[in-house]
Amino acid sequence: MSAPRASTSSLAAICARRPWSTAFLLALVALTCVHASALFDPPYWDALVGAFPQGLWLAQHDFDLVRLLTQERTCPEGGPNVYPFSPYPLAIGALYAAGLEPRTVFLVVHLVVLVSAAATAASAFELARGLLGVRCAVVFGFVFAAAPLFHSLTAQMNMDMPLCAATLASLVALVRGRVARAWGFAFLALLILPRGVVVAAANGVVLALAAWRPRSISTDAKLARADGVEACPGRASALRGVAAHGGLVLLFVLQVVLAQRFSSGPAFVKFLGGFEDLVLRVVWIAPEFAVLSLASVLAATVVVVRAVRGTARWSHVCLATFVLAYFAFFGQYTNTLVRYFLQPYAVLLLLPLALLPRAWSPSRALRFALALAFVLQVANHTGRFYPKVWSRWSFAGAAEPGLVTNDGHVLERSMEYREDLLLTQELATRLERFDRERTVVVACWPLLQAFAFPEFGYVGRAWITSTPIAPLTYDARALPWREVYDTSVRPVRQRVTQDVVWVLAPSVYVPANLVLQERLDVVLDAVQRGRLRAFLVRRAGWEPR
Repeated sequence: MSAPRASTSSLAAICARRPWSTAFLLALVALTCVHASALFDPPYWDALVGAFPQGLWLAQHDFDLVRLLTQERTCPEGGPNVYPFSPYPLAIGALYAAGLEPRTVFLVVHLVVLVSAAATAASAFELARGLLGVRCAVVFGFVFAAAPLFHSLTAQMNMDMPLCAATLASLVALVRGRVARAWGFAFLALLILPRGVVVAAANGVVLALAAWRPRSISTDAKLARADGVEACPGRASALRGVAAHGGLVLLFVLQVVLAQRFSSGPAFVKFLGGFEDLVLRVVWIAPEFAVLSLASVLAATVVVVRAVRGTARWSHVCLATFVLAYFAFFGQYTNTLVRYFLQPYAVLLLLPLALLPRAWSPSRALRFALALAFVLQVANHTGRFYPKVWSRWSFAGAAEPGLVTNDGHVLERSMEYREDLLLTQELATRLERFDRERTVVVACWPLLQAFAFPEFGYVGRAWITSTPIAPLTYDARALPWREVYDTSVRPVRQRVTQDVVWVLAPSVYVPANLVLQERLDVVLDAVQRGRLRAFLVRRAGWEPR
């Protein structure tokens, strides 16, 4: 009977000695099991219009990064120049250049994202361990890892999960006083996406405070904890950290200047204009972020007051500064999407909990509240509690006043996005009954990318495509819109002799000519997945008579 006790004791000792590694391995196994069905999924939404087109273009053009930046158009203009300074699409291009089949490319990238997700969960646990205690930190880790947005971005091949992993790893290192490691992960975050500048700037401010205003931080927080969870760096180390993180901010500025120098695309920057966008495009789509944002900003304000009094704890200062830096950054950015909230999500949830008075949050009550939050998160796995976003499309016989939007930036808030991905795959299958050589497919983004490139995994062979919105400059097979339709006359008239099949999906952003119009269109087929719908139509009203 002694062997099992010894084994259990040894396991507990390993978990105590290496909590991050233990949490990482457990999270990796669990996430792989949960998302095994998505390991071969093709790219969706952001990946389909961004990283994968750029990676494929690089593979086809000898990885000419100079040409990409200086000559190719940006993504909003229909070009492959999306993330010119990131290694992520470069790695995707390398996989294509190695001759791997698309499904193999998808598997490799999915595994990278899974590893990033496990690292993200482990780092969130590490942050909570020093602030809430081990037991509450375990439950906190479950709550964070059960978030619908976390699972949605774990199952996709996006860049937000690696960014979040690097961001939280940097914050963990900073809280522990390991300045060089914090800089290294902040540099990695900035390489992955420009939004990594948030953690670089926040770290620099905190280190400046430690170097020049050490009295703002309480004496107790300056002492290294015996378990190494929290330690304020000394003045010399903090000064070096300020200079190093300042260099990262300058690198970000250089990236912006270079991108604007060779690009005519929108910058999405407006002084204080981002706050309106946060409310209109995020809060009403995922209301929990409104609650967490308000609670975390109030908590950060409390930390600022304590810093003025010289009683702020080092870890609280690190997290509060990151929260304020995040909202200061996105308050000026007018294209905020729900997935951008993955980067600060763990901190938004943790900081208010860390500041709860002990009289209000005995560990048992806090664990119960966190467990309840976990249950609610799991129940909302597919977004059942989220408000539906209507496209205002309507047609005769519809039971509802409109159709639920298929917009990826809305659906990726939960695993509901996968219904849209499967819907697109079904559309690709339904298109196969048409003659590929005699058919032009008209669609909006990202359906256009899905049907134009077999490398993206939706079609076996490319279709001839056209679109009334920004055409894809990197698609040599695409037909210009003016060659498909004569728009100088009213009504518009079809020019080509081929059959023209329109693929229409409800959206709140597509122009009027990509909306189902009963007076012009003949529905050839309708596809439905869950509450999402899409249509194959002939625009008979524009065909020659």
